Amino acid sequence: GCQYITKTIYSNEKNDEKNEKYKKFEFSYVWKILILKERILATKIRLKRIGRRNRPFYRMVVMDSRSRRDGAAIEELGWYNPIDTDHTFSLKGERILHWLNDGAQITNAAHKLLRRSGIAYHWHLINQGLDDSQIEVEMKKWELNHEEVLKKRFENANTQSKKEDKKKIDLDNADKIANLDSKSSADEEE
Repeated sequence: GCQYITKTIYSNEKNDEKNEKYKKFEFSYVWKILILKERILATKIRLKRIGRRNRPFYRMVVMDSRSRRDGAAIEELGWYNPIDTDHTFSLKGERILHWLNDGAQITNAAHKLLRRSGIAYHWHLINQGLDDSQIEVEMKKWELNHEEVLKKRFENANTQSKKEDKKKIDLDNADKIANLDSKSSADEEE
């Protein structure tokens, strides 16, 4: 945990005014430190593993960076299923942007999900200083481009699987022909 240097204050009649001023200063100073540490330095957006053995399922959460992986979360921001063939996920974009604006750091795995959903690009546009109308236009362009990329990946996967199937069929046919040739040559020798 954090260690703070505190000054011991003894109450007596002479120091009452000084004590009150110091207490107010100490209270506000400590709270400012705690707020800064909680919001900027110590919060992370990361994945929290749930699910049973060999069947992982993750929740995207905001946590204190010093807490363990499966510890208590400040807020849940979505989920991610790596077992599913499409690697499905659902994220609360507005809350993620809120926490990023408050200074939360993102882990690498969480950043990959944010890139897939477009939230990372949205955050990039906000940091560039664009206004809401410009951000909306850029996000529509990103969505159209993302759809095209997904279509190309699907088509490439289909053509790849067709090539693999054709190779398997050709190998099977070559094996059958080789077997027939070996049987026919064995029959001729007899």
